[in-house]
Amino acid sequence: MESSTEHHIIREFTGLISQKHSEFLSVTHNGLITLFRDIGGICNQYSLTADTKSHSAVYHQLSKELTAEYGLYFGKVNLKSMVHFAKEFDDFWTSGRMFPPVSWEHIMVLLQVKEPVARKFYIALAVEQGLAVKELQRQIAVGLFEQSQARLHVTDGNFRGTRKGAVIGVTDLKSAKDGKRKSDGLLMMNFFKKPLSRYFVPIIETVERSPVPLQQVGEANELFSKIAMEINRFGVFQNRWYNLNLNVFFWEIGRKICEEMNLSKDREYSYPAIIKILSSHLVKGFSKTFNESRLVEMVTFARQVQDVAKVALISNLLTWDQIAALSSVENVETKLSYARLTAEQELSLSELEEKITEYGDDWADKAQYSGLKTLATSRAPVVTRRTEKSRNAILEISEVWTDIGEDIPAPKAVSNILQNRHFMNFITAL
Repeated sequence: MESSTEHHIIREFTGLISQKHSEFLSVTHNGLITLFRDIGGICNQYSLTADTKSHSAVYHQLSKELTAEYGLYFGKVNLKSMVHFAKEFDDFWTSGRMFPPVSWEHIMVLLQVKEPVARKFYIALAVEQGLAVKELQRQIAVGLFEQSQARLHVTDGNFRGTRKGAVIGVTDLKSAKDGKRKSDGLLMMNFFKKPLSRYFVPIIETVERSPVPLQQVGEANELFSKIAMEINRFGVFQNRWYNLNLNVFFWEIGRKICEEMNLSKDREYSYPAIIKILSSHLVKGFSKTFNESRLVEMVTFARQVQDVAKVALISNLLTWDQIAALSSVENVETKLSYARLTAEQELSLSELEEKITEYGDDWADKAQYSGLKTLATSRAPVVTRRTEKSRNAILEISEVWTDIGEDIPAPKAVSNILQNRHFMNFITAL
């Protein structure tokens, strides 16, 4: 039977992990919706200058090539919807607001609604009541907006919520039952789980892409190049964002464990006891990402590096396994030097471990890479916080980003999140 202290510890960390999992899904959703808006915008710019007679042939060829290269999201119907979306929902973006937490499938339904105020009404309705796509279609078909314009306040696009939770992304994809999880009455889209991963993974997987030989040159070729550049930029950013925020999250867990150790007056809940209690429940409730050895790594990182700017820099340049390998290095400036060396030389985990064995812990003052400590003090990480509300539930989202400087390359190791076992175990666990 759990004691009150044990119950408190388990509840604290379970909530923290569930919240972060929802944040990752929310950021994925918002990133994808923004990408589709940008692709639609590129196509709209083309439409302003191109001969309308050639539109159909160009879009047919463009969709064919994009689908072959980036997957099923770029079929002809979806591509046309992106064009329509960028044009009809422009007011959401120019206002600086995040797009409401509805799925792309909801948006395709909402594109059938002509009046902007009516669209806002139905978006608010879907968010507040957690409507699946088919139910949203039904409400539009019966003309609910015309029947009850005063039911929801939609003119400013704000959506009320009263109860804390972690709810995002309503969908009703026929074949996506395994790619969703239910939370507080809503369905949460997880693009990293089958079958949704079939659509999303080709967009973010970082492979060496060779130029695709197009069957049609000219306008379709130019459009493809612009869109491909946008998709590739999205993929690189998302991969690096996932890696950075996963590492910072692990650091936050380590810091939280340290706080629990300091707060606990009961000797029974010392450092080993807390680790054991947490791992036994978190592995069962989430994934093996939170086993005892991993939690020890998180605590070690939090104890050794307490400056969030330096945490963000290290997290931006290394994978978690590489950060764990640096646990034998106590000196923070030396950690920063190893991080930069790893990025510049594209060191593998084993190569980094060899460097640590060779150079040791007093390397920072001697190494040419010690200039990174100046960078760590001059480039503070940007922490963005926003609130998303859905069906009387509130999701507080915290994102971290930091500029690593033009003189430091973006390492390939952190740009392939699909190969990161810790992230994939975590994100697919729920």
